[in-house]
Amino acid sequence: MRSVSKALWFVVSLAFLATAVFVPLRIRYRQNEPRPAPAPGAVVIANYEFVPARLAVERGPVTISFNNTDGAAHTATADDGSFDTGKIGPGQTLTVSVTKTVSFHCDIHRSMTATIDVKG
Repeated sequence: MRSVSKALWFVVSLAFLATAVFVPLRIRYRQNEPRPAPAPGAVVIANYEFVPARLAVERGPVTISFNNTDGAAHTATADDGSFDTGKIGPGQTLTVSVTKTVSFHCDIHRSMTATIDVKG
């Protein structure tokens, strides 16, 4: 029984070690991936950034889509509280309507910021 316990402890320890080594490498690799080009009126979430960081649109109620291509969940939350997508999971796309220039951020990763600039 003791040898089974030691073997199980070894396997669990090896799994933790592998996770500690390879997960940061995968995150670093994803940060170096090329950024996808967003469609007009769209913001792509890639490499823990909003792309583009400044989106220019014409005046009027405009629908903006947020497409999360990252491996982690993000939000798109207006600094003035005018919209909040809630969590956008990996591979999900959510939309919001904007009528004025607004800066926004990710509530989960506060360093992620961008602006939708409504012209006219």
